[in-house]
Amino acid sequence: MDKWRLPLFAIFAFSLLSGQQKPLTSTQMKKQIELLISERDELQSKLTQYEESRDALTSAQKSLELLKNENEDLRMKLDQMKNTLSENDQGSETMLKEFADNKKELELLRNKVAQLEKENDDLNPYSKTGIKEGSLVVLSEEITPAKPMNLDRVNPRLGPSWGRPRGMVIVNVLINERGEVLAARILQGLAGESSEIKDANEACLESAKRVVFDPARSKEGRRVKVWQAVGFYLD
Repeated sequence: MDKWRLPLFAIFAFSLLSGQQKPLTSTQMKKQIELLISERDELQSKLTQYEESRDALTSAQKSLELLKNENEDLRMKLDQMKNTLSENDQGSETMLKEFADNKKELELLRNKVAQLEKENDDLNPYSKTGIKEGSLVVLSEEITPAKPMNLDRVNPRLGPSWGRPRGMVIVNVLINERGEVLAARILQGLAGESSEIKDANEACLESAKRVVFDPARSKEGRRVKVWQAVGFYLD
């Protein structure tokens, strides 16, 4: 849509009403109606796009319904204008007034479309960061890490204290958008090949699977899936 069309037409219409030019001819009025119809059709195209994605825009459904009703009112008024033009070409002043009123309604509709586009941007999980709820992402400054909720209550099951290996075991866990551990693997285990050390590493691996997390989130608050490290210190 030509961004200069409405300002130029507003100046043109004002000059007509102020008596600085002759009343619009039938041909000129038809051209102006065609421009208005073109803008209405463009608005109708946007409405169709919103209807196709209405399942993702539940919070905007009432606004869309209102927009469709107002657009139908505009269509009826355009039909009335065309009928008036065919019946009486002398009704220029009345038609200009109706046209000015319809132009105001169009401006209101454009504002509503802009508002709906903003709501769509807020609802659409791909709109800002490209991250969808539940997507697997890499931890970065844009992602708030998952927070363990019960780590202090999850202890590796080891043998007698006098024979336990000592040291730090780091386990990498895959945490979904609900804070559940889907998978776990050793990042850094205890050094050595003894059965006690292997058992200690395995105990830490199993303990990591029992940790419950507050899930990681994007900067918009969408919960995402991440790989994240959990450490167990054996003493």
